[in-house]
Amino acid sequence: MYQYLDENGLLYVIEILEDGRFFPIGDVTVKQQNLPITIGVAQYRGRGIGKRVMKVVLQRAKELGHGKISDSVV
Repeated sequence: MYQYLDENGLLYVIEILEDGRFFPIGDVTVKQQNLPITIGVAQYRGRGIGKRVMKVVLQRAKELGHGKISDSVV
């Protein structure tokens, strides 16, 4: 699945800093059709991490010249 996402957009790993080390907890792909995001580690869901990531990802999409993501204006 990561190969597909990477080939069809810009794949980013979402990491969290704990005890001075970064740990992967999910991923997001920047592409014009949609923005698939996953927080795969349950203990980090519901903490607003996805919301913060999406703000950054939408800004990145705008920088890449994507005027629309699915039905959302960037």
